Amino acid sequence: MATIFRGTAAFAVGLFVIALIAAPAHARKLTYSSFLSANHPVHQALDKFFARITKETNGSLTFETFPGGSMGGGKAALNIVRDGLVDSAFINPGYMPSNLPMGAVIGAMFAPDTMATAGAANEMELFHCPGCAAELKKNGVKPLAYYATATYSLMCVKPIKTTDDVKGLKVRTAGGYNFLALKLGAVPVNLTASEIYEGLQRGQLDCVLGAPGWLQSYNLADLIKSIVDMPMGVYHGIPFFNMKQSVWDELKPSERQIIIKNLAKLVAELSEIYIAENEYARKIAEEKKIAFVKPDEKMVAAFTAYATEENARILEKAKKDGVKDADKMMARFKESLVKWEKIVGDIKGDPAKFEAALEKEIFSKLKP
Repeated sequence: MATIFRGTAAFAVGLFVIALIAAPAHARKLTYSSFLSANHPVHQALDKFFARITKETNGSLTFETFPGGSMGGGKAALNIVRDGLVDSAFINPGYMPSNLPMGAVIGAMFAPDTMATAGAANEMELFHCPGCAAELKKNGVKPLAYYATATYSLMCVKPIKTTDDVKGLKVRTAGGYNFLALKLGAVPVNLTASEIYEGLQRGQLDCVLGAPGWLQSYNLADLIKSIVDMPMGVYHGIPFFNMKQSVWDELKPSERQIIIKNLAKLVAELSEIYIAENEYARKIAEEKKIAFVKPDEKMVAAFTAYATEENARILEKAKKDGVKDADKMMARFKESLVKWEKIVGDIKGDPAKFEAALEKEIFSKLKP
C-alpha cells in the first residue's frame, strides 16, 4: 500500500509541476461590461474574439464578461471604464453626448448599410476624427473597434398597414431616429435597449425602430405583431471594443499586437452575425405569425425626406452645441462611406473578403 501511495503522490506532484510550467507566468484577466443580453450579436462576436485572444496569448490574457447591465447601464459605461470598475465596456456616445459630443455627431449621421458603414465608421473614427479619439482619451478610454447594426425597421405590437396607423403611436428610438418617428407622425420615446421589452409589455411603447433580429436578441417575438418591410438605415459609430488606456499601456507589446491582429475579424464577424440574424428574423416572424408589411407611398416619402434631411439637421444642431469642425467631420465620413460602399459592392458582401479589406485599409495601420 505504501508503494502505491508513494507512486500516486509522485504522479500528483508531477501533474502539479507540469501545470506550473504550462501556466503563463503573468496571466491577466480583463473584464468587459455591457447592458446587452448575453446572446446579443455583440456578445456572440466578442466571445469568439476573446477566445482567440486567450488562445493566441497562450492564456496570458483571459476575459470575463458582464452582460445585461450587471455592472451598470448604458449611460454609466464611460464612467465604469474610466473609474476602473471594468477594463472595457460597450460605450454608446449617443447615450452621453455631453461627454462624447463628436462621437455622438458621427454616430447620428444617416447611413444605409451594415458592412459599408462598419468599414466607414472604423476608418473615420480611428484615423480621421482626432476629436473623437481625444474625447475618449480625456475619459481614459482607448477605442479599438467600432460597428454598425443590422438595418433597422419599424416593429409594432399592433397591426400596421398604412402611415396613418403609425400616427400618435409611441416609438422607441435612438439618436436621429427621433426625427424619423416625428416624420411618420409618431411620438419618439427615449429608452435604453435593455428597457425595450418591458416598455412594450407595459404599454409605454407601441413600436420600436430597430433591427428585426431583435425578435431574437431582445426576445421581442412574443410581443411584436407587424414589421414594416423597409430598411431604414443603421445605427453606428459605437466603440464597442475599447480598453481603459492605462490597462492597454500595461499590456505587453506582443499582447497588444495579437489584439490588433484580431480586430478586423471581430468587426467582420459581428457584421455577418447581424445580417444573418435579420435574415433569420423572417423565419421567426413566420412561426409567430408576425406580418411583414410593405410600406405605403406616404411612408416611403416620409423616410426618403428623413434620409435626405437628417445630416443637415445634425450639422445644424452640432454647430449650435459648439462641436468644432462638425461640417468637416461629416464631409469626411461621407467620403469614407462612399469608399466602403464601393468596396462592399465589389466583394459582393463576402464576409472573408470584407475582413481582408478591413485589415488592409484599417487595422493593419494600427500600431501596438
